Amino acid sequence: MLVVALLFAGLAGDVDVASLDPPTDIGGQWRCTAGDDVSFRSAAFDDSSWRQAHFPDGDGPLEKACAGDFMWLRKRITVAPHLRDQPLGVAVGLVDGAYEVFVDGVLVGGDGDIDDRVYPPHRGQAFAVPRAVVEDGVVVIALRVRTEAPLFDVDPGRRIIPSGPMLVGLMPSVDNRAASAVEATIAQRALGFLAMSLVFSFIALYHILLWFLRPTLKGYLWFGITCILVTSWLAVTELRSTAYIPLDPVTAGIVGNVFGTLVNAAFIEFLWRFVKNTTPTRPWRIYQGCLVVVAFIGLVPVVGLQLTVLPPVILLKIAMPIAGLTRLLTWGVRSHQVRALIVGFVIGAIAAPAQVYLVKTGVQLPVSPGEVSFLCFMVVMAVALAAQFTQTLTDVDAKNAELRETNASIARFVPFGFLDALGRQSVNEVKRGDGRAREMAVMFCDIRGFTTMTEALGPEQTFALINDYLARMEPEIYKGSGFINQYLGDGIMALFPTGDRSGADGGVVAAIGMCRALERLNQERASRGEAPLRIGIGLHTGPLMIGTIGGGEQLDGGVIGDCVNAAARLEGMTKMYAAQLLVSGDVVQKLEKSRPTLRHLDTVRAKGKTEALAIYEVLDVDPHQARKAATLERFTEAQRQYRAGSFEAALRGFEGIMADPPEDGAARLLRERCHQLMLYPPKDWDGVYSLSSK
Repeated sequence: MLVVALLFAGLAGDVDVASLDPPTDIGGQWRCTAGDDVSFRSAAFDDSSWRQAHFPDGDGPLEKACAGDFMWLRKRITVAPHLRDQPLGVAVGLVDGAYEVFVDGVLVGGDGDIDDRVYPPHRGQAFAVPRAVVEDGVVVIALRVRTEAPLFDVDPGRRIIPSGPMLVGLMPSVDNRAASAVEATIAQRALGFLAMSLVFSFIALYHILLWFLRPTLKGYLWFGITCILVTSWLAVTELRSTAYIPLDPVTAGIVGNVFGTLVNAAFIEFLWRFVKNTTPTRPWRIYQGCLVVVAFIGLVPVVGLQLTVLPPVILLKIAMPIAGLTRLLTWGVRSHQVRALIVGFVIGAIAAPAQVYLVKTGVQLPVSPGEVSFLCFMVVMAVALAAQFTQTLTDVDAKNAELRETNASIARFVPFGFLDALGRQSVNEVKRGDGRAREMAVMFCDIRGFTTMTEALGPEQTFALINDYLARMEPEIYKGSGFINQYLGDGIMALFPTGDRSGADGGVVAAIGMCRALERLNQERASRGEAPLRIGIGLHTGPLMIGTIGGGEQLDGGVIGDCVNAAARLEGMTKMYAAQLLVSGDVVQKLEKSRPTLRHLDTVRAKGKTEALAIYEVLDVDPHQARKAATLERFTEAQRQYRAGSFEAALRGFEGIMADPPEDGAARLLRERCHQLMLYPPKDWDGVYSLSSK
């Protein structure tokens, strides 16, 4: 449903009508003038002084020369004698305006209301010619058109003249022929616009979506807005006064001018956001403001149209590409964004003379060079923005890689096992005072005689030694599903949460692995003639509180609980019992998968505590494992006598074990304790020895 105003012009030069079906084309040379006079309709009027133009598809300068508030077109035709009694009709094509058709001074039809400026939509139609008018065979056709001349200045591409078809034929076939031709023309125009609008709309929505997903990329937003404004501008320009956009010529001209002016203002914003990633400077802001003011003043029908054709306003609009290109050159061409914009400006520079040439020659294309240049420019910008977005993603990937490295570095200070135990995903989530109650196994490990060793080695060698030692211990803790909570000089405090195995199992696996790793390290040290290292490990399990401790600016991960103190005391007791690895009775009870060889050494009550602590030695990693395994039954029996209060019998048992070399440190300690208890028998002995010191 295309609507196009139909106009028909009379000019010097006869057209001989020898056939009515198919209709005869009466296009060609016509005469035209600007102005209005009732005598212009008369067949006798002398129009020899009028300008000559070719309709339809006349050239631009003559069209404009004939444009005023009113435009008249005249042409003379000659009808063959055998056709003069037939139902004759004249048809004209696309026109942006109201018009009237006269045949020999007789008004035969028209569209719209010229005097009240009521403009019709585009449509093709024919008007019947009275038979009496054509009896003499020579007919003068005159068209009176309301052109709205300022609209031509605002939009030179406007078709204010007949744009085809221009026919004389048999009614009603000529009417149908005119309507179908107009519909085909508008459909062709709409198809070209639709193809471009789809591209523009996709580009606009795509970049607005990118901005929505990443609001910092404001250049994408303004590029999308520019595309929308260009699409709206082209829609009004191409589809005005049709069923698609049923705007009368004046309204279409006003709206088109507003969109066209706002395109410049939006493009300035995009230019700065895209290249410099910042807002325009003050002079450019003022320039934008002037464009916006001109655009909205243009909404006023009379004042707006007159304002937009003033030279200063025209200069304001055309200055934007020149100023923009100058600004780009001052920014330099090394940036790919600047190069892309320059390519866009070059495309526009090529399209402009091509557009002028087509107007001059009267050639009509479905899509004009100006519109193609817009399309190419937008595609170039889209490619440049895509390249910028790709670069942004590359930078983000690089930052992510850097962040992963940073997180890996942070993990060396704040282990992920600590974060997991705290119920946090990253260090950023940790706050001062975060805490959580957990059941864990706690391990303390320390090097024996380390202070004396450091005095002999010096700081640098000591530093190298401790790092070499810890590098052997740390992997074994991870194998036990634990993590290091603190390095205490030469000591280690590790935690073992319950996961796929109990914390007790993990702690025992880790402790045994650490002792065996120490054996390998000592073998290497022996090959270099260096003294072996000796360690003591204490392992206990129980409830504790894990969390962050600090004043706010600096935080540390810590654990608090009786089981922490008990594990530390067990590590200290390894010296007392001459053992390498001691575990508590609670650890033994909670073992599920591990089956180490254990020897119950003692049950003690720490100073200031009421609960007893059972102490077991893990023989799997003891240097004298075979000797202690051979005397295990005798040691167990002596322990039973000791707990029962039979100190003399226990003394004999421990002395018997001491008789077999090498010396058993635990047996020696218990033998001395039996001597002491025999001299000072305790009251209410329950088999638990109360320690007098920590």
